[in-house]
Amino acid sequence: MVYVNEFVTAIKRTQKLKLELETPFIDSSGRYIKPETYKEVKKIILESFPEFSSGKYAKQCMDISLKAKVILEDYFNADIFFTIGDISVEGKKQFNFDEKYIKKLLASKQFNANLKLHAWLTLPSLEIIDLSLAQSVLLMSGDPISSDYILSSPDKLKDGLEYHPMIIGENFLHKTGNLVYL
Repeated sequence: MVYVNEFVTAIKRTQKLKLELETPFIDSSGRYIKPETYKEVKKIILESFPEFSSGKYAKQCMDISLKAKVILEDYFNADIFFTIGDISVEGKKQFNFDEKYIKKLLASKQFNANLKLHAWLTLPSLEIIDLSLAQSVLLMSGDPISSDYILSSPDKLKDGLEYHPMIIGENFLHKTGNLVYL
């Protein structure tokens, strides 16, 4: 399914589950990412989070995404959407984050240190900012950690990588007891 369709479905799902969410402004015709954006955003992230280059945020997708959201909203001068879902590589989903699991988490309302999900940021243009996945892959592969991250239009991702939004906004984390302020 195309990212725009999945994102719209995620908005509807979020609202259906009575998770607070104002309907996001989406403009998939515009673009925020320009050739110079990657270096500028990297500089902002490293200035705001000096520990980013050490790999501290590998496997910490919720933490870094929530922390960076406000800073990047200022940079892009736009509302950015905290997005929760799954990723797939070559068609294979990595977390199996689906509606059944979402409902189970909402019913339990208990902190779960081993959530099976991924979180990233989505611009109104539906371009993706993922500050943790590249570091997580490097950590798991044993390669040296770098300050790499993903900043891309979903249709330009490489290596068979796809993002699958399921929930929009951090209210899901509040309702499930999984929002930990760091």
